[in-house]
Amino acid sequence: GEPESGKTTLLSALTHELSNPEKTITIERTGELSPPETVEQMIVSWGHDTSEGIPFAELVTHALEKSPDCIILDEVRADEAEAVNLPLSMENAPRQIWSFRGGSIVKRIRSAMTMVAQRANSSDPDGMAKAVYERLPFVVLVKRRKGALQLFEIAEWQYIDDSDYPDLISLMEQGWEGIEITGKTPQHALDLPDDFWVK
Repeated sequence: GEPESGKTTLLSALTHELSNPEKTITIERTGELSPPETVEQMIVSWGHDTSEGIPFAELVTHALEKSPDCIILDEVRADEAEAVNLPLSMENAPRQIWSFRGGSIVKRIRSAMTMVAQRANSSDPDGMAKAVYERLPFVVLVKRRKGALQLFEIAEWQYIDDSDYPDLISLMEQGWEGIEITGKTPQHALDLPDDFWVK
């Protein structure tokens, strides 16, 4: 989503749906998330005259050292791509939920997320891009309209016809009467009735 579109609001809501919040760590720039009390929050310290700051990338490393089940990054930025090197490249990485600033055009989202991954580790750009598709299989687009958070689209990275790179396929999107299913089905298993995706 764009700035002030509701990304942090959505992340806060998602933290209350996690099965193991006590094994979840958030990494935040401003400390605006409102997770359950059992979720550990790590917030960027900007430092003062007598102390050094702790940057976003360093907090991500500290969080992963604690072996959480899930990490939540609010928000990933292109100018600090090194922050996502470890969560994308490490084996047995925890579940990840990121917020990412960007417009609501699918093609731009794909290029922006791929660019961040490739910047995170320039020695293996293809591997890093594929890690994004694997570890962040769903993309949720949000906007804020008339003071309210609006779910704009839910999409999934899907490999079509044995392609080496996936397409971002829309599963739900804004229609005339609000968010509507598109008739496409997810490739990743979701705990939903079989007929949920029937248009």
